[in-house]
Amino acid sequence: MTKPNVIIYSDGGAKPNPGGPGGWAAVLISDEGIQEISGREDETTNNRMELTVAIKALESLKEPTLVEFHTDSQYVKNGITQWMASWVRKGWKTANGDPVKNQELWEMLHEATQRHTISWKWVKGHATSKYNNRVDELATAAREQTTAPEMSPAPTAKNTRTVNADTSLYVCLHMVTAGSRRMGGSNGHKDGETVLNGKENNTSSNQLVLLGCARALERLRTTATIAVYA
Repeated sequence: MTKPNVIIYSDGGAKPNPGGPGGWAAVLISDEGIQEISGREDETTNNRMELTVAIKALESLKEPTLVEFHTDSQYVKNGITQWMASWVRKGWKTANGDPVKNQELWEMLHEATQRHTISWKWVKGHATSKYNNRVDELATAAREQTTAPEMSPAPTAKNTRTVNADTSLYVCLHMVTAGSRRMGGSNGHKDGETVLNGKENNTSSNQLVLLGCARALERLRTTATIAVYA
């Protein structure tokens, strides 16, 4: 049985750090649409909030899932991909034999990862990523106990005419490696937004832009006016 796909962006922090109130937030993007979750604690740390949001996001998935998880926390990414296997073998002790800090949260995160196939991605905080900026807004609002503003729409290209379209299609190349390129497509419409992506070997940027358009357009079930941004 094929697992569903989800892309997760997460953020968390405390102010002041450590010991101040903290907030966490995640955006989960799947074929079913976009889900936003968030929460807060009165006294915490940046690292505890980053761990908490990873746990909450993964626990919210109702079935085993293929996950592309974006975090701006090197602490979380390195802990999962580099340190955790050793911690588990050593009974949650570091290489020096000391107890792992935030052990109870790391154990919860380890448990939350077991059902899923997860690719962990580090993203620079406060960069140009729409969803990374969104989770920062949500986490800040949760910490300050305010309401986050509505998520702004994806930016349109400069010097283009306004199109009265039923659906907007954004196509981009978001990762390039030697010998292979990865395409990303986002097709958003009045009922929500769907994000598609895929990878092709031995290809070109132009081929991937065309393929991204084709894959997204194939998903449309009805005749519609389309605005394409590539």
